[in-house]
Amino acid sequence: RVHNTTDAINLLNDELSLPLAGTPLDTPANQDRIKHRALSLCSVASRHFFEGEPCMAVTACKMLIDLGPIVRQSRLTAELLEMPWTRLIQGAAQCESGIRSGSVVPCQPDVDLPCNLVYSVLNAMATFPSDNNDQTYEALSNALVRRTVFVTGAVTVEGIPEADRGEVVFIGRSNVGKSSLVNMVSSCISGGRIVVDTIGP
Repeated sequence: RVHNTTDAINLLNDELSLPLAGTPLDTPANQDRIKHRALSLCSVASRHFFEGEPCMAVTACKMLIDLGPIVRQSRLTAELLEMPWTRLIQGAAQCESGIRSGSVVPCQPDVDLPCNLVYSVLNAMATFPSDNNDQTYEALSNALVRRTVFVTGAVTVEGIPEADRGEVVFIGRSNVGKSSLVNMVSSCISGGRIVVDTIGP
């Protein structure tokens, strides 16, 4: 394990460099190299998020974003990669919490941080094959949603509130579980029930 960030990136570029241009990416040797590079970048990002060093973590996430299209071209699947997205999200959320509380110093001015560090992980995830893991998406929603407010229930377009904040809309036929979902989400976050039991239009 390398403790110096510069050494870690140099080692990564030396020993797990990307395959040469023009070589097929879907050979077992190249797939293995790409997989280990991706997992190494995850390790660098995770470690730095958990240690309260967002600059290097975000830099590693940006390198993952650049690697994502190559992973797809190599035909590696989410099952073969086994990317630790949930752990990365948890680390980013912890680091973000530290920034908000003042216990973590954000960064040098040469590294742009997103408004929430979790977005750096989400942007990397978007470039990789998805495993549609419920645990990962739950960690994402827990990291990004800090507070919910029930504004209104609308049955017509005229009843829709002004678009002045992020919002979620549940649309569907009767008896498909919309109210149950809203109650579950609201009780998890605020400890209260919002939706009444009577069936509406």
